[in-house]
Amino acid sequence: FFKQKTAYEIYQCDWSSDVCSSDLHAPHPLQRQALALQRVRGMEPYPFYPQFQSNGVRQWISGTVMLDGHRYHLDHQVASDGHYWNTRQLKAWSWGHCASFEGDDDFVFEGIAARLNDWTQPATWLTFRYQGETWESTVIEAFYFNRELDADLQTWQFVAERGDMRLRGTLRARTDEQILIVHPLPDEKYLYTHITYTGDMDVDIETREGGQWWKVDSRRARGCVAFEVTRPQRNPAVQREFKIVRER
Repeated sequence: FFKQKTAYEIYQCDWSSDVCSSDLHAPHPLQRQALALQRVRGMEPYPFYPQFQSNGVRQWISGTVMLDGHRYHLDHQVASDGHYWNTRQLKAWSWGHCASFEGDDDFVFEGIAARLNDWTQPATWLTFRYQGETWESTVIEAFYFNRELDADLQTWQFVAERGDMRLRGTLRARTDEQILIVHPLPDEKYLYTHITYTGDMDVDIETREGGQWWKVDSRRARGCVAFEVTRPQRNPAVQREFKIVRER
């Protein structure tokens, strides 16, 4: 899983001195098998708002990765790539992605809850692929129908409604598997990103009948969820930290 963070000058090849996505050889063009998403649809005319894009929320890669002198071979492994930018207006966010749910190779999730201030509900942009259909949030859904229920430095809970369908999701991270990224801000403050690629996720699918919501299906993923929480507070229990090895 490779991720760009252009807003804070952390690039694809920077998270490790030995690993770069360009070292991976794909026998077929990745885009042919990728599910591309524009995370914040309809917000392009507003330059103050952060932008999120996943050029391949699910794709397959093959090749070789060198890390600390060890060679790892990938053969048609599930992967994704994406980036976000113009995030200087954000106060906090929670982001997650998974394309490896147990028993369902077609189910995909990616979402982000972005908070622009301290007093309003965050805008929650969610995308699910379920039973062959892709569900992407509109601006109205992100601000009014999708809701962040709870979020801290290790968990994120949300709910999304569309017509007579509702999805409830919970993401969890283990502190010993999180890595810290420190973002210096212009006013000598900091934002702290806590990220893991081995998180867990549970999704309940509900339908409305007779004025009540009923659970009809569920999905779960264990040890394979990319999960990131950014807050002004740092979790002191997270000891590992990303280091910027190239700036510009």
